[in-house]
Amino acid sequence: MKLLMHEFMVTQQTISRIWTRGRDSAASTGCAKVSSRKKGRCGAPPKYATTDVRTIITSTQTADRSTFRSMSSSTGVPKTSLWRLLQAKKLSRRTNLPWRVLDKTFMTLQKVKEESMKVQGDNVYKLPYLRKDVQEKAGVRELRPSCDPEVASCDPEVASCDPEVASCDPEVAVLEALESRLADEDLVDEMAEL
Repeated sequence: MKLLMHEFMVTQQTISRIWTRGRDSAASTGCAKVSSRKKGRCGAPPKYATTDVRTIITSTQTADRSTFRSMSSSTGVPKTSLWRLLQAKKLSRRTNLPWRVLDKTFMTLQKVKEESMKVQGDNVYKLPYLRKDVQEKAGVRELRPSCDPEVASCDPEVASCDPEVASCDPEVAVLEALESRLADEDLVDEMAEL
């Protein structure tokens, strides 16, 4: 007993109380439950319920909720409470960006990835200028820009830029080649078992 008292730095009454609680719960349920009953019963109660915070936030203007600081000042809910609710997945982020802006960003990222692959991962490439606005006005802009044969043929065994191929992305082509190779190996294994 003294060894436990010294090891956990508690009094004899605490050890006795925990032991009695475990013995009683083991007798009634078959499993000794000695975890602290303090959890959830201590500390300040939450000031704002999740539904209340949600209604407070949605009642403010969109411009007033662009950052945590502006949202906090417009709603009166502290930044830390908002952050805690976001981390607990009670609130979700959203964006006001129109889909066209996101589409343009996606196309630029694809082109940058392609240029980066041309220089084998180095960052000495020139940023591409796709004239996306002009393409959109003309109605010829495609969501996925056509792939460059140089990039697609970096590994001639794996990647190809055929129009019949579903994707010209070299990474997807590599995965497709691996899948077909695994399928071939499975066939060889089946034939070997016969």
